Amino acid sequence: MEAKTYPEEKRRDLIKRREEDFIAFLKEVTDSKGKRFIQQQLLQGQVDGFRRGRAPLTRTVPMLIRDLKKEQELTNSNSVIWNKFKDAWKAWVISHHGLNQILLESFDNEIDFDENHKCIAPPNSELDIQCFETLLEASHNNQIDKETIQRFYEYGYFLPSDEIEVLIEKALPRIEIERQRRLAILPDQVNQLFQAIDLLNERLFAIESTDETAQKLDQRIAEVVKSFESQFSKTKSSFNKTVTQLQSINSRISMVEESVKSLQTQLSEPEFVNSVKQNIAQ
Repeated sequence: MEAKTYPEEKRRDLIKRREEDFIAFLKEVTDSKGKRFIQQQLLQGQVDGFRRGRAPLTRTVPMLIRDLKKEQELTNSNSVIWNKFKDAWKAWVISHHGLNQILLESFDNEIDFDENHKCIAPPNSELDIQCFETLLEASHNNQIDKETIQRFYEYGYFLPSDEIEVLIEKALPRIEIERQRRLAILPDQVNQLFQAIDLLNERLFAIESTDETAQKLDQRIAEVVKSFESQFSKTKSSFNKTVTQLQSINSRISMVEESVKSLQTQLSEPEFVNSVKQNIAQ
């Protein structure tokens, strides 16, 4: 879409707007190239007390409005300052991606200009009306809101028009488009929620299965420990019994050893030997 020169009637209509509204409009230009153009070419670059290009809009916009209001600028169809303001409006359009995309893809006002890009049709031409019809259709498809279309109309080159304003009035407001967009994605969000619930249930089941396995393992460990303790008790008892028996055997062995020693002693004594000899002799 090509921008037309602002007609005098529209210029006089624009300068009636409040300074705060001009500031808000220029702040809505977020495109880096457009912001640089506004700061360096549209607005006064040098303001007392500020570095060049650093003065706030509250200081530079009143100076811009003062220049726009000059009678020679209002009546000059080739006014430099108004042509710069037209470029600022174009930068505003580029900054609104949805609007700019619609104008690039779905609207063309090329036949309102000659081969040298000179406008041959005044503002509010049939194509200009079609532009707002295109925007209305896009609005009903949730692509652009009423507030953006209104701003496009107010600061663009278009003259006041009941026909255009009726079309704008039929557009969907921002809050309604946001509501419909939320409704459009609601089924996907619900589906994602159900998927999240299913995943949570799977994890809970896995945790429960893990708990059950842990309980079985604990039970098995307890059984093994109990069996070990029982076997250990039996082994200990058997060991103690064996120790007692060994102690008894050792005692008996000691008694036998004592008896043998006593006998050896007796056999070695002379009296015992003589007694044996006498018995043999008899």
